[in-house]
Amino acid sequence: MANNIFENFKKVDCCGCSACETICGKNAITLQYDDQGFLYPNVDTHKCVNCGLCTKVCPSFDKKITKLDLCYAVKRTEIEKMKSSSSGGFAAALSEFVVSNGGVVYGVAYEPFPHVATIRVDNIKDLEKLKGSKYVQTDPSKSFHDVLIDLKSGQFVAYFGTSCHINGLLNYLQLKKVSIDSLLTIDLICHGVPSPRLFEEYISWLSKKKKVTGFDFRTKVNGWGGGSINFYPTIYYGANQECNTLKSWGYTKLFFSNNCLRPFCYNCPYAGKGRSGDFSIADYWDVEKVFPDFYSKQGVSLVFVNNIKAQHFFSKLNNIEVKQSKYGLGMERQANLIKPSSISPRYDEFWIDYKNGGIVCVLKKYAQLSFVAQIKHKLKKVLKRK
Repeated sequence: MANNIFENFKKVDCCGCSACETICGKNAITLQYDDQGFLYPNVDTHKCVNCGLCTKVCPSFDKKITKLDLCYAVKRTEIEKMKSSSSGGFAAALSEFVVSNGGVVYGVAYEPFPHVATIRVDNIKDLEKLKGSKYVQTDPSKSFHDVLIDLKSGQFVAYFGTSCHINGLLNYLQLKKVSIDSLLTIDLICHGVPSPRLFEEYISWLSKKKKVTGFDFRTKVNGWGGGSINFYPTIYYGANQECNTLKSWGYTKLFFSNNCLRPFCYNCPYAGKGRSGDFSIADYWDVEKVFPDFYSKQGVSLVFVNNIKAQHFFSKLNNIEVKQSKYGLGMERQANLIKPSSISPRYDEFWIDYKNGGIVCVLKKYAQLSFVAQIKHKLKKVLKRK
């Protein structure tokens, strides 16, 4: 094994979890943005003592993977609360239970908008910040160290994140010899994480005429699921909003094009039945095909309960409805339960275009946001109304 993270370093092996930076006792490692806008470790060789901790903590060297176990379709019983969640509201229900019982929750929020970071929440009100999907790689913001402090002080912690980040957290706590009995981890079955710089530049571009104050990747203006993946991206300009337009779809189209995901994501070792969290969660798309009576227009969560600890907390939630399922049943559209997202054949071309022309160039070319495309879109909307 290498003595430090930079020996034989390959970007394709780095998930950006920050474990190496956090564990370094000499402050020799800092995460820095590369030219695509992703965070990668940089080692100060003058400070590094080659202790090897950064390689031991790295998820690429020590993978914590367990097989998916029990599987459920889940939805909240409180319909109004479920409306503000992206899916069936399981994550929010679990978070409220943890905080109501004196625990803290770590999750992803705009902090501040449009920067996306992992934050610590210890009250019900601020849990609202964690709601909603954010298709952007989070800035871990030294959250691993904060979790360590909480656990050492006897605090119960629930940590939401991608499998790779949770793997990094578990490795960090193991090397620090901290018990994880009071830690509950929830991994997100994700498509991959795009560059945070792309998102921030997209919001900056949208703000040229009027300042954008918020962005929701998925609103339920026309409900959830029902044979389609309803997203309805929404831009907020103060009290006003713009929903389901070419402009509001711009960044989301880049996300689904598979041109701008982190290199690690295209070979993700967690995209399958092997996960790192106590729980694994996603949307239960196509649930109406297997459990038609359980379908809700406000959303249904897909929840894997991966161990005894997760089973214990799952049984404590009294504000959810559940239907036991099994792996693969009606989950065809959760492709990342089977394999990683495939790299686009235009990946290199995309990043060359971005380097030369910036966010506007790639939005026009890869998200159909050219002037001609916008005119065609407006004409179609007019014709539909006639």
